[in-house]
Amino acid sequence: MVIIGSAVAISDGIEAGLVTAGFTVSRIAGTDRFQTAARIASAHFPAAERSYIATGLNFADALSGGAAAGALGAPLLTVMPGCVPSSAHATLRAQDPDDLILLGGLNAISPTVAGFYRC
Repeated sequence: MVIIGSAVAISDGIEAGLVTAGFTVSRIAGTDRFQTAARIASAHFPAAERSYIATGLNFADALSGGAAAGALGAPLLTVMPGCVPSSAHATLRAQDPDDLILLGGLNAISPTVAGFYRC
């Protein structure tokens, strides 16, 4: 079983309960939601032909985009409206996708994200 998020998001008590129930548990977490998404992408998609990018501040684009990305076997990384956090930037550079799919309108993701401007 994989827990996504820090103990602030999903408590250590829940993790301990799963272990007590006999599950092998690992956790993927970062210092913030952007780094957590980048770590998920790195762990499960060391290389990617296509990557999805959505704002990490509102859930709607990432929620629907995550389903599309998952169905196509692609990672979804989250960004700030005006820039790509360092963790996402490094992950995308390592994956070197041929296609980047930006989800949302200009209020969600600005042209500076499309230009790969790092925070």
